[in-house]
Amino acid sequence: MSLKKLVIATVNNLVAPNQTAAEPPYNVYSSLSQASFNYGHSEGIPSKMLTKPESHATLSPREERIFKPKTLKFLRGSEGYERTLYWCVKNYIPTNSMGVIYAPSASLKSFLAIDIACSVAEGFDWCGNKVKKGAVLYVAAEGALGASRRIRGWEIHNNATVNNLFVLDHAIFLTYPADMTSLKNAIKALEESNRIKFDLIILDTLARNFIGDENTQQDMSKFITACDSLKAEIECSILLIHHTGKDASKGARGSSALRAACDCEFQVQRIDGGKSLNFISTKQKDIEECEPIQIDFETVQLDVFDDEHNEIETLVKVAHSMQKKTAGNNLETKILEYIDAQPNKKITRKMLREFIYPNQKKLEDKERKQLQRALKSLQESKLIFVFQLDNRSQGSDEIQLTT
Repeated sequence: MSLKKLVIATVNNLVAPNQTAAEPPYNVYSSLSQASFNYGHSEGIPSKMLTKPESHATLSPREERIFKPKTLKFLRGSEGYERTLYWCVKNYIPTNSMGVIYAPSASLKSFLAIDIACSVAEGFDWCGNKVKKGAVLYVAAEGALGASRRIRGWEIHNNATVNNLFVLDHAIFLTYPADMTSLKNAIKALEESNRIKFDLIILDTLARNFIGDENTQQDMSKFITACDSLKAEIECSILLIHHTGKDASKGARGSSALRAACDCEFQVQRIDGGKSLNFISTKQKDIEECEPIQIDFETVQLDVFDDEHNEIETLVKVAHSMQKKTAGNNLETKILEYIDAQPNKKITRKMLREFIYPNQKKLEDKERKQLQRALKSLQESKLIFVFQLDNRSQGSDEIQLTT
């Protein structure tokens, strides 16, 4: 069938109930691609069908998704493999990425986030890692006063003034078009008036800047899409400060769509309720996870007083040390502890997968390989037996301690 006949046949099938095929409906254009008309000859096709009505000047969202052949960019084979991975914070936060830091409440995660923000804003190395100096927006949805005091504490301890860190003292709902437009315009205005470039946006916390049910994939996906839009237009990284659920061992709270979408993810574990924490890399999209860092904070006196003339204090990072992936932090230790906790010291591969990666129906390739490497290492160390009936691993395979 020629293209001309195909188009006419398609139009005839789209005729409204009260219209005849002899006179095609005037708005039929909106259901067809402009590319379809341009592809073939227009001879013999009614002029009504070739003229786009003013009332239908904009394609529907569905049509916009389907008919964009000229805007798609393809890479052929391994093209692009040599591109360099650039960093906002070397080894931890890539440029133009979305990351998550999660922990229970009162785990010092906001103190940590402020320390990262100040380091990037002023170009200070963070825990021995280079940063890309750039302006930072900190959305302090849980309170700007605490954020400002933590920034001042950082300034006192580091003998520096933080000029390129901007604090928003209320929540911003990225899934609301009006909020998103206001935020983008405000950032661009700040960049133009101050001759700066924003490289990092921190939302503290995700929950305070979220509309909907964070447990549903639909609402979380809308939020992720909004973050992607902001990240792409501003050309910056986005760091989300997030909570765990009641069971902190199950990772960040809410839909697993968040973890699947993020480029990097970090867990914060406060040590014995004190002034130190472990900062643990739990996901890096394009490189291996870094060694955990122990970060120590100390109290610093601010140069202000409360209404009873008592000095106001805050916490600042004073030291850090790299931790080896041992002593309960690494995957192998976690596996051994889980098996040992079972009554018969035996588990299945499916049980292990659900324990290590809860709320994930399907593992990413990187996670699957990490689990395989850990099990292989434990087998080679003669710490476990793996009973596998087939050449390929199955969820029913049994894993048992050797002693």
